[in-house]
Amino acid sequence: MTLDVSHARQILPCFVCGDLPPQIAVQVQALLDAHPQLAAEADALKGAEGACRALMERLAEEYPDDLLDFDDLSLSADPDPVPTLAAPLRPWMALLAAAASLLLVVGAVTALHASQPALQGLPDQHALHVAADDPAFIAQTDPATLGQALVAGGVEPGLAMVPDLSALGLDLVGGQPVSGRPGAVLVYQGQGGHRYVCQLYSGAPPTDPPDAVRHVAGTTLRGFQRGNLGVVVWQAYGMFCMFTGDGPVDQLLAMISKRVALG
Repeated sequence: MTLDVSHARQILPCFVCGDLPPQIAVQVQALLDAHPQLAAEADALKGAEGACRALMERLAEEYPDDLLDFDDLSLSADPDPVPTLAAPLRPWMALLAAAASLLLVVGAVTALHASQPALQGLPDQHALHVAADDPAFIAQTDPATLGQALVAGGVEPGLAMVPDLSALGLDLVGGQPVSGRPGAVLVYQGQGGHRYVCQLYSGAPPTDPPDAVRHVAGTTLRGFQRGNLGVVVWQAYGMFCMFTGDGPVDQLLAMISKRVALG
């Protein structure tokens, strides 16, 4: 059977949990490589796989095989013992995994997306951030020192890793904790006083279809154009970075690609 995007989308939870047969998983991965939006959906599901696997182990212990009869589905019984983390799931467990992971993912994805900045209204947010006149704004040009100040202000250490963008000709102006959700907002300034904003957050990338995608040094950069505002989102060090600036998104993608390539 050859999968299409529609079929792959239906079984993404099982793919993320690692419960698909290898020959199917290979097809799903190929579709993810070819379709950025599908890849973004898979990224959004990541993080639920641990809970999914734990649930499957518990079900395997609590329900012996003779209590689960799927003869009507023409599934052959598997004589192997209850699977461990390294063993493949039995057919009946694969069905349970699909159902259970879907339930887990609904809650997980809701929580993940609640923590991310929304693309809707982002131009207005950008304008507020570059003004840097919020009382909570910390004026600091040294990345390490600003990171320490953000942690002291309540930002999680993993979300206070302030990138040094001097190689791109951007000087750090300062930053502040994000109100209402985990994360930080950083402001940089380039030539001519042009300012850029970098939001650091945990969760998931935007679900909106990207207008452009680049793959640089194993990192996927997703580009969006919102009016005159360019937006680039990528993942690094366990967090997501949303970089915004006035102008074409291709210009921002070229800028961030250079930074990512430098490591």
